Amino acid sequence: MRKEVRKKVLGYRVIIEKEYYDDGSPVYTASCPTLGVFDYGDSIEGVLKSIKDGIGGTIDFLVRGC
Repeated sequence: MRKEVRKKVLGYRVIIEKEYYDDGSPVYTASCPTLGVFDYGDSIEGVLKSIKDGIGGTIDFLVRGC
């Protein structure tokens, strides 16, 4: 059974789910469906920092253009 955590990061909805690697160790996946940004990390704090960087980079790209 997956446990899901929902947060707001830079004003965008982020969904964090705990999953497991093949060796049984936990991994946290984060998604921001609005922007199509996805990431993963070994802790909730780590994946939140990583997805925040990804959201910031995506916003910067969208504002500046291609």
